[in-house]
This record gives sequence, C-alpha cells and structure tokens, in this order.
Amino acid sequence: MNEQEHPGVDTVCPMGPPRADGTLRVLHHTRNGTYSMAELRPLQDGKPLMGQLVKIEGSGVWRQMKPIITGAPKSGPAIANSREYCDGWTTIFGHQTYGQA
Repeated sequence: MNEQEHPGVDTVCPMGPPRADGTLRVLHHTRNGTYSMAELRPLQDGKPLMGQLVKIEGSGVWRQMKPIITGAPKSGPAIANSREYCDGWTTIFGHQTYGQA
C-alpha cells in the first residue's frame, strides 16, 4: 500500500464475510503504518462496549475507521443533564418531594 492508497488515518480491510453473529475479522492498518488483526462487532443493546466505538466509512478494499468516542473526561462525575434528560426525569422516576429533617 502506498501513500496515495493510505490517507493517514486508521483503515481496515475485511478478511471475509461477517460471521453469523455479525462479527467481522479485519486487517487493521494504523495511521503510523503498523498492521494487526482485529474484530469488528455490532453494538448490542444492554451489553457493555468491549474496546473502542468506531464508525467504518467507505466501500473500497480499505475502509476508513474513525473513533466515535475519543475518551472520557479525566475527572469529575458523569454529566447527563441534557434538556431531554431533565424533562424525562419525572416520567422515569416520578415526582418526589424531599425535605430537610
């Protein structure tokens, strides 16, 4: 593979068809030029992520692999305070009033 074929990002090349569970074995070519074998697995509701969450783009032999989540904050609590989250709080947990003793 020459520089014109490798755009300086991580790429993957499928090594056959997906298995029955959706897992796909690929040859992973990193942006620094190393190769390794890897598996791409479809996301499953209710199951933890095993590895990195990525998006595969392209339809050629070598497809670009881009990270979707690049990393968590280094400190502090998780932040889940979108407007939709706040609006749905009482729907999920009900309205409760707390007092001070």
